[in-house]
Amino acid sequence: MPAGTIALTNNSAAVTGTGTSFTTELKVGDFVGVIVGGAPYTLVVSSIASNTQLALGVPFNGPTTSGLAWYAVPASLMVAVTQQSLNDMSKVLRGMILDKANWQQIFTGSGNVTVNLSDGTSWTGPAWNGISSTVSGKMDKSQNLNDVADKPTARSNLGLGDAATKSVGSAANTVAAGNDARFVNFTVTQSPKNIVVSNSFRWDVPAGLICHGGANSASRTSVFTIDWTSGGGTHIFIDSTDMGQVQFITSDERLKTKIQPAASGFVDRVKSQEVVEYEWIDKKMRGSNRLRGFIAQRVGKVDPMLMNGSEEGQYGLEIIGLLADAYGAIQEQQTFIETQATELEELKARMKAIDCLDS
Repeated sequence: MPAGTIALTNNSAAVTGTGTSFTTELKVGDFVGVIVGGAPYTLVVSSIASNTQLALGVPFNGPTTSGLAWYAVPASLMVAVTQQSLNDMSKVLRGMILDKANWQQIFTGSGNVTVNLSDGTSWTGPAWNGISSTVSGKMDKSQNLNDVADKPTARSNLGLGDAATKSVGSAANTVAAGNDARFVNFTVTQSPKNIVVSNSFRWDVPAGLICHGGANSASRTSVFTIDWTSGGGTHIFIDSTDMGQVQFITSDERLKTKIQPAASGFVDRVKSQEVVEYEWIDKKMRGSNRLRGFIAQRVGKVDPMLMNGSEEGQYGLEIIGLLADAYGAIQEQQTFIETQATELEELKARMKAIDCLDS
């Protein structure tokens, strides 16, 4: 801060200094800065008479005051400050002008509009009219799909078939319910822990329906029946022909009793089973390929435990039993192989000792 103090008189351009050096610290066009009564004043210098006397370009309009500390502000600094202030104001004004133009586009434009920012960047997005056009005609979730105009096309796009438009009932062209008369001899009773289906379930196959696949497929009218009263088991019938017993396979220990290891002799039983090749008599129903497998009656002669069914219906095989025999045979053979391997190693050791190969 410059040395000395100054005195200012209201409505006077004269400035009197005490201990000041105006001629060396100021030049015409510079500014004198003071604070009077808490208010800052910046006063331009129009002439310098001496180190203690100068004149202002504009009379001082503040209160008369003396003993004021002061500071010199070069004209070049004031110009730079003023220019920066103008630049800042210009930037603010440009931003306000851009904002007005941008908002006008957002409010009145259609489709996509480009918003320009004061830093030179831009952004492209939908105007309000464009957003309104995009959502116009779209589904209103409060309508619960009632506002879908083309419901058949919508169902097709969702992959829904005709059943989506049919009511549940027992009449034709309705989705079948549990009490539908089209279910023949079908009775369901329910207890607290079980659902029991009694008697039999029949499916009357319409004329013209392909009942099976393969080259010999034929159209026919047949009755398909699941019967779980015949011989104490569950059998499949086509018309009156028993197609065989249905196997329900479970192996839960909680359902079994009198559990004990199976009798040995697996290899002998497997060797005794005859593997045959055959063709089915009913080629239309079962196909015409030549197959390899077993004959239930022949398997039963070797081991009755492996055959099921009855003379009144058809005989079948206990597949799990056959598999168990195969596993048992593998285990017996493995035990035999391991025993032979041990004996072979002992023989090798003896031969080396006899031939003195270890010496």
